[in-house]
Amino acid sequence: MAKAGAIQKTLSTMEQFDIPAELDGAKVMQAAPLQGVPASLGAAVLMNGGAIDHPAFLAMCQYRGETDYYLFYCSGEWSVLGAGRFETLEAALSSAQSHYPGVDHKWVIGA
Repeated sequence: MAKAGAIQKTLSTMEQFDIPAELDGAKVMQAAPLQGVPASLGAAVLMNGGAIDHPAFLAMCQYRGETDYYLFYCSGEWSVLGAGRFETLEAALSSAQSHYPGVDHKWVIGA
């Protein structure tokens, strides 16, 4: 669940969303809406034996005291549907871009 203290960001007059400060105890560093971003062919992400076809948001997060980065796949209400763990921010961003081409232009810095 999203923690209180969300910041509202506007990418355009048509696209406005709140970025939570934390998700599942991890600090949200940046987030991207996936509205209008097509998933690459075969890009369904598998989590817990099921597929996440097309989440509403991606969030780049980091837990306090850890050096790894987490790419959270989130619902429209910021519930975490699944996550990937990466050693570098670049690897996490590259994974997001490979699954959702064009998302690299949608990232917004969090609080």
